[in-house]
Amino acid sequence: MTKHGHIVGCGPDVSYEFNSNSGITDSSSNGVLAGFLNVVLNGQTATFNGQSMLNIWRFSNVELKNRLVIEFQFKTSGSGIQSEALISNCIGSDLEEASLLIVANRGSNTVLFRTVTDKETAEISAPYIVGLQVKSISLNKI
Repeated sequence: MTKHGHIVGCGPDVSYEFNSNSGITDSSSNGVLAGFLNVVLNGQTATFNGQSMLNIWRFSNVELKNRLVIEFQFKTSGSGIQSEALISNCIGSDLEEASLLIVANRGSNTVLFRTVTDKETAEISAPYIVGLQVKSISLNKI
């Protein structure tokens, strides 16, 4: 059941806050640890340079079943590689193998959302403006 677009009685399993003074912390009350590689903290934001990674081990090899909500904010620098994974469940291999993928496409200034199951692949793209912070990106699988 939903209320105002949110699942009633459901809170985040993880909610990371970036702070250059206190580091990267999970504010969800679950204390979910993650691995961070080449992430630079600037005030209350984090910079990922194309070689950076945030790995949430809690979700490794976990069947997500019917419900999945991912929400985050991002801002591109306007430079860098043509397509950059923002969210992927496939590390260190071709992004075509990911069953869950959110990619920023610099050439077309779009964000691609893709889910793959054994039955079908679904994709949708949405535009963004380079240099402006995208306030909310959500992928809801219900």
